Amino acid sequence: MFITLILTSCDDDDFSIIYEYTGLEAKNAHNLGERPVVTNWDTIPANTYTIQLAVFPVVVAEGDYLVTDPERYPRNVKSIDSIAITSSSNFNVEYPAGTNLNEFFIVFNESYFCTTSVNSFNFHRRCAEDYKDNPITEFIDLMLIGSPSEENEHVFTIDFYFSDDSSFSANTPKVVLTI
Repeated sequence: MFITLILTSCDDDDFSIIYEYTGLEAKNAHNLGERPVVTNWDTIPANTYTIQLAVFPVVVAEGDYLVTDPERYPRNVKSIDSIAITSSSNFNVEYPAGTNLNEFFIVFNESYFCTTSVNSFNFHRRCAEDYKDNPITEFIDLMLIGSPSEENEHVFTIDFYFSDDSSFSANTPKVVLTI
């Protein structure tokens, strides 16, 4: 006699979402409160400066067991190969205008306790209270963690380069970072 046992899981985590970023828009923000807030201020203290990126995700597939990832987090159909953050002004002597500034920014993933390196390309909402209802990242907050050597007007350019050789680029509005 043979007994066949089939295990199935009806857990909410068995549902997968695959999406694609369809654009990129950059805005200036500050992190003076619980979370970064977009602002139209033309001067922001460097120690509170944040760039908020809108990435305009579109769901391209959703359903049960679409991906082999056991944790089944939503994933971007086009993986990000690299990101570059640059400024129109000198950041300091070692980082003149146009130099990659990634090391001066971290990704705020819905909580000050849930930050990651920009170079990890780890943009997620898993720390958000409404993650189960709204799991796809629509906005990416890049918080400045270093100060420029002097007060200058900056226009930051953010470039996303994807695995399919496509790319998106966005510029922030002009902002003076005070030190």
